[in-house]
Amino acid sequence: MVKPLGLTSAETLALSENVVKLAIDQASFTNATDEKAIEAFTKALLGETESLKSLEISLSAAEIKQTAYNEGIAETGAELTNAQKAFATYQALVNRTALSQGDAVRT
Repeated sequence: MVKPLGLTSAETLALSENVVKLAIDQASFTNATDEKAIEAFTKALLGETESLKSLEISLSAAEIKQTAYNEGIAETGAELTNAQKAFATYQALVNRTALSQGDAVRT
């Protein structure tokens, strides 16, 4: 799913599994299809956040960068690698989907 980011196989597997869970919960929460949500979340990890809007999530490049700094993913002011951007995007998605987490199981 996210192997092009330069992550190790273990990192790729863990990130992919967690992203799918978040996406399915957000799909359930917004009455979207799982496939649509998984595609939008995957694109977001690759830097394309526009499709998240259909799932009621808006993420800017500045917010992703600030998340990287706040979460210790990168040093403040540093340019982010693709992997750091992906991890920061994932963390921002975790933060943004707090209300929907677990929704697929609840409904």
